[in-house]
Amino acid sequence: MLKRTGKWLRRVLLVVFAAVVLVIPEAVVWVPPPVMLANLQVDARGMEAIATWQGEASEFLVLWDTDPSMAGAKSRTVTVNEITITGLEPDTVYYLAVEAVIDYKQSVDTSFRTAEIYYSMAAPPLELTPISATALRARWEDGGAETRIELQFAQGSFDGAETQTPSATAMDFTDLAKATEYRVRARYVDPVGYPLSEWKVVTGSTADYGRPLRVGSYNVRGVHTPKGNEKAWGVRVPYIAEMIRSLDIDVMGLQEAYQYKLKGRGKVTQCEDLINNIGSPYKTTISPRTKKGGNAILYNPERVTYIKGGFKRLLKARFVIWGIFEQKSTGKRFLFATAHLTTGHAAANNTQRNTQVKQIVDLLTGIAAADNLPTILVGDFNTYFGSRGGNTPYETVTKTYLDPLQPADGRGGVAAAAVKINTRYSTYNNFQRRARTTGTYMDYILVTPMRVSEWETVVNLDSKGNFIGTIPSDHNPIRATVWLP
Repeated sequence: MLKRTGKWLRRVLLVVFAAVVLVIPEAVVWVPPPVMLANLQVDARGMEAIATWQGEASEFLVLWDTDPSMAGAKSRTVTVNEITITGLEPDTVYYLAVEAVIDYKQSVDTSFRTAEIYYSMAAPPLELTPISATALRARWEDGGAETRIELQFAQGSFDGAETQTPSATAMDFTDLAKATEYRVRARYVDPVGYPLSEWKVVTGSTADYGRPLRVGSYNVRGVHTPKGNEKAWGVRVPYIAEMIRSLDIDVMGLQEAYQYKLKGRGKVTQCEDLINNIGSPYKTTISPRTKKGGNAILYNPERVTYIKGGFKRLLKARFVIWGIFEQKSTGKRFLFATAHLTTGHAAANNTQRNTQVKQIVDLLTGIAAADNLPTILVGDFNTYFGSRGGNTPYETVTKTYLDPLQPADGRGGVAAAAVKINTRYSTYNNFQRRARTTGTYMDYILVTPMRVSEWETVVNLDSKGNFIGTIPSDHNPIRATVWLP
């Protein structure tokens, strides 16, 4: 009986003890409240980040990493609500978190904030152009004080490429293979070699040495109330832009790209609207808002460099606009100009046009003489063979400049076009669906002596000789392939 009683008591005590253990509450571990990041700033140099936050603690543990998992995070403990983190890599996104530390206890991480570290400078403008059949020249802009340039040159990958730090703004690479593409990349660095910009990579080919120049002229027709097959400007402008892009032009003269504002388009001018539709990389030499009689020079900055230019008012409020360019593939400079002469068939109109071309010739020959520049003059001259009132302006201007559509005339007749395309079509279509095959042209590309390998009146026709789709303008664009002497 006693043995049974003892066993019973032991069981009761065990159960009671177990019950007591089960009801004892766990110890409460106090954790500091999370910190709230209030502000995050990145300095303009892009090499450090400044973070501030709200909350009270004896100290704070700050963590940062390029991986949001913070698996390899760097950390630092501070006693104030601010930290400056240095030694960051440009063009990188960092993730930051802060923990409050009170009596050696840490809060949970704050929600992440990101810091996008940018380079302090834009990549250097850079170009790589041929200077011979076996040499290329890299050119860039000086980054200013406290900057240097780092340069690498390669045929393919830059892996293993030598890094050079030239002190000038140009460098030649010689003894290269003919007709071969090469690459160069450059970036700005500070005096100790820390990168201030990302790499700029460009390509160049020795095959481009002596590349021809593609030039053209296009009267795009101003904004008018549509008649017949003519569509409104807003309908035509995308087709005009598409036509120009398809020609792969280096430099083109535009007429009737006026500088007045389009109705309902705020400050946007007709010329500006056209340039916006054409898009990159094309630019104009003078602002599309500058009043210059609807003339503009459009150019491709990837192939030619615009040096300087201007415009002059002619008789009867007409203008000529000019620019000096340098062809990147050859380093040769040339003068390019465009004009739109007076309209009308009367003898008085013909006299006015003749005066205008004399003014143009005087201006351009004076500009070209300083550096003996080859010259290309384009435009809508509103005069043609057989026109009423005579063709005197043409006769006047061709005493100085050559017409590639005419045979050699003894003045270095290399200007006669070797290939003529669609020249049976008139350069004026008057929005008629059927293309005119009179072969007359009032739009011109005139040159000083130079090789002209191709001349084209550009038309988009079906098999029956009708214009396809929307007719962009009442003129057809013209283009030529020329070789600077």
